Amino acid sequence: MKRTAILVGLAVGLASLPAGAGPREDKLARDLAFKERVNQAIDNGLLWVLSRQRDDGSWPGYENRYPMGMTALSLLTVLKCDYPRKSAAVKKARRFLYRKYRDQKSGRLKTYSVALLMMALEEYSVERSEKIRVDERYGRPRTIRRVHLPKADYSWMAALARWLAGVQTKTAWRYPGGGVDHSNTQYALLGLAAARRCGIRLSRDVFLRAAKYLLDAQVADGPRVRRIVHLDQGEGYAERYLSTVYDRARGWGYVPGRPATGSMTTAGVSSLAICRSELLDWSGYPKTIGPRLERGIKDGLAWLNVHFAVDTNPGGGLGWHYYYLFGLERAGVLADVRFLGDHEWYREGAEYLLSRQAAAGWWPGRGEHRLLNTCFALLFLRRATVPVRVPKAVTPGPGAPTEKPAKLEK
Repeated sequence: MKRTAILVGLAVGLASLPAGAGPREDKLARDLAFKERVNQAIDNGLLWVLSRQRDDGSWPGYENRYPMGMTALSLLTVLKCDYPRKSAAVKKARRFLYRKYRDQKSGRLKTYSVALLMMALEEYSVERSEKIRVDERYGRPRTIRRVHLPKADYSWMAALARWLAGVQTKTAWRYPGGGVDHSNTQYALLGLAAARRCGIRLSRDVFLRAAKYLLDAQVADGPRVRRIVHLDQGEGYAERYLSTVYDRARGWGYVPGRPATGSMTTAGVSSLAICRSELLDWSGYPKTIGPRLERGIKDGLAWLNVHFAVDTNPGGGLGWHYYYLFGLERAGVLADVRFLGDHEWYREGAEYLLSRQAAAGWWPGRGEHRLLNTCFALLFLRRATVPVRVPKAVTPGPGAPTEKPAKLEK
């Protein structure tokens, strides 16, 4: 109700503008309408997700392989969409997850499930203000977050972090079972980053090993891409410039040696951004690995620019399409970029998702994929990923030609 009142007040204010208002006023009106559409989509999707919850607090899907996974993802989605954490739905989900965790032997735990549980546990413990601004609701990531874990939850989070760090191979993560892959690795790093924000101590080597592996796993070469710079002019405006710096469009496949795809390249960029944030305070960062991380992230973003799409998973077709879209959100937030080349990734992705939502609130998907896709869509729209630290200035390492200081050209 408060959100609606604010939007109505803004709409009245816009209606009072004089006839023939300039382009900035027109853009303000369009942005307000866009935010309202996104907010309504989040509300409708949230209600549909809540309607899928079972009496025992769980959500259906993938129970045989991931007994906690779908419930942890759904709880994370519900909390990210600002549903009250003291509600019966949230309390039942927490109790279900704790029972499942307690009843499982360590050998049955899975990387995806544990990481999602850690992310949900962090979100549950975020201290919230009762007032949620309109622009925060529709998709602006909160940069100020205070996390307070009760003693029992802190112990639970610490145990999950120990398990997740303990199952890391010499390089990265797997299900466990099988070889390492970039999908499990990105979720493990997301979970560990959540633990770190909650005050859990972890060895720097966990992130250093993962960073070195991901840099080596990135496709070795790619086409030269001229970097485009968008300078924010305020009120949503950005001036476009061409720089004299070139990147190499280099992505990631599911495992080293596989062709690059959108979903795995967003995973690679996100994972490197997390590792970079965790290694910034290390004395060896600037000279030892900092430039390589900058180069890997910039080249990964260049790949996403060259292959940009929101209606498909680039290189992967329709497979894991919504998984890719949530990955695109993570890459954009964690790398701290609003544009990929000339693409305003959030706006284009949100417009696509708004066009695909059913009247009942869900997004397309067969069977258990409908709930999965709906959670991914809501997490994108909510811009749910927590930002990480970004270095002020690091020169990328070798690997891109014409590494000259940026000379901007309109």
